[in-house]
Amino acid sequence: MSLTQQVTSRWSKIGKPGRKLSSNTVGATGRIFYRRAYELSFPGYVSELVVPYYSKLWNRQVTLEELNKKSSLYAIGDKLVNNDKVFVIYTTNDFLANDADRVWLAEHIAKHIVFFNSGGHIGQLFFQKVRDHIESLLQL
Repeated sequence: MSLTQQVTSRWSKIGKPGRKLSSNTVGATGRIFYRRAYELSFPGYVSELVVPYYSKLWNRQVTLEELNKKSSLYAIGDKLVNNDKVFVIYTTNDFLANDADRVWLAEHIAKHIVFFNSGGHIGQLFFQKVRDHIESLLQL
């Protein structure tokens, strides 16, 4: 499942879509694009910014379904499997995690993946053992 699809389907765990911010929320140094980005829900961000961006880039109308398919784990699977420079640090309690992706990764890039049971989405960077693991990978 693609990141866009996962986040869109799990948006209720992240926050309320369409939350409006006042001009004071961004602060005096804020830019209009930050304010607009804060006003968008993730589905709004995808439909108002991502889809139009790729439609313009590819010089044709694209759909969210097409972007999901092209960006899915399975669409880039061969590139992951055949690249010795790819390493995955997977947190099983990440709100974006799902069993099918975890199983696929474990079966296809077992020597390049490490699983952690806590940390959530990017929160595992708080743990020293994770930072030590990342540092060891950077020295390869």
